[in-house]
Amino acid sequence: MDLQMSTFRPRSADPAEDPEAVAWLRAVSQGFHQDRLTDEALGRSLQGLLDDGFTLRAVHDHDIPAPADPRRPVATFSSTDGTINAGAGRMLPARLITDVTVRPSHRRRGLLRTMMSAELAEAKAAGLPVAALTVTEGGIYRRFGFGPATFEAKIEVATDSRFALHTPPDGGGQVVLVDAAVLEEHAGEIFRRYHAQTLGSVQRFSVIPTHVSGLWDWSSREENRRVRGAIFVAESGEPEGYVAWEARRDPDEFGKITVRDLVPLTPRAYLALWDFLGHVDLIDSVRWGSAPTEDPLRFALTEPDLYRVRGLDANVWLRMLDVPAALTARAWQSTGSCVLAVEDSLDLVGGRYRIKIADGDAEVTRTDDEADAAMDAAALGSICLGGVRPSVLAAAGLIRELRPSVAASLDQLFAATGPVWGITHF
Repeated sequence: MDLQMSTFRPRSADPAEDPEAVAWLRAVSQGFHQDRLTDEALGRSLQGLLDDGFTLRAVHDHDIPAPADPRRPVATFSSTDGTINAGAGRMLPARLITDVTVRPSHRRRGLLRTMMSAELAEAKAAGLPVAALTVTEGGIYRRFGFGPATFEAKIEVATDSRFALHTPPDGGGQVVLVDAAVLEEHAGEIFRRYHAQTLGSVQRFSVIPTHVSGLWDWSSREENRRVRGAIFVAESGEPEGYVAWEARRDPDEFGKITVRDLVPLTPRAYLALWDFLGHVDLIDSVRWGSAPTEDPLRFALTEPDLYRVRGLDANVWLRMLDVPAALTARAWQSTGSCVLAVEDSLDLVGGRYRIKIADGDAEVTRTDDEADAAMDAAALGSICLGGVRPSVLAAAGLIRELRPSVAASLDQLFAATGPVWGITHF
């Protein structure tokens, strides 16, 4: 089996001019069980890769027997650079990884390890403090040093005649229905402001406004005419948030709304958008897969039992590439110091680090001093933003306390400056 990995960038948005990228896209589509790509879907996909500066990796099997096409990769991988909000408006540069597939016939041959190891080494050499990804199979990535750092709740809210808020919207602003083109026009800027102010948010790709509006659905690879949207407009005339949803008419789904995207800039916008959803005619249930784990809506409802959590998922997984750069980039609210011993099977960040916190900033240096606690790179990725308490990982056996009660001290030291919540998937 002659397996070779290549790394390249798309050259053109015209499928006829970039057969290598087209073959890669077809392999990704097959790996995620998506529909076969039309020429329009290929052109849009190529343009998105170009606009966002993606680098593509592919593994080809040059000995694959006929009638299989040797030009189509047996494994794929892509990445680009973006930012993660690390608190107080500070942006943490990150290598964003996506489109990871391996053909079933070529598993257990080290293809993912080869692609991931090359990617992480190159990202570290380029000066990126962390790498990040979202996953469909959570058990795969911890061995590469990724730890779950942000979480989201899958919720369902009954919106029958009982739906009401303790404090209804006060009239200081209004939710207005908008057409898909208007939603697409405003979605990017609203999310940019959300990203700038929300701890845990990950920068989105340029294609997302078109997707959430339904003008081009990146799952079905066609326009989704079922999508509807609304924007909350403040008294000043400025948009303060939006929601996009889909109401299906299947007999077993009639009366249910699925939220595609909900991006609030203020607490009042969040509740106003939910009040709007709660009073849509002919609807008795609203589902959303990206709710905050500490959701104000649960407490705003006059009947909290209308709110049901159907699942809790890790959203963003972080991989440390430069511990001092990553920890000094985030905002801190405590004062103190500790020494952490970090183990790393990929030899990217292993060692001991002294962390000193004061006045909202961290000073992080390598040291030979005795460690207070030991953990692997994945555990450090989980606690990096403050969304996971070190004591929870200690109880799970993923952090070892090297002096008594140090996990409780680390909880205070690593505490987030606010709720950690991200709604980006990639």
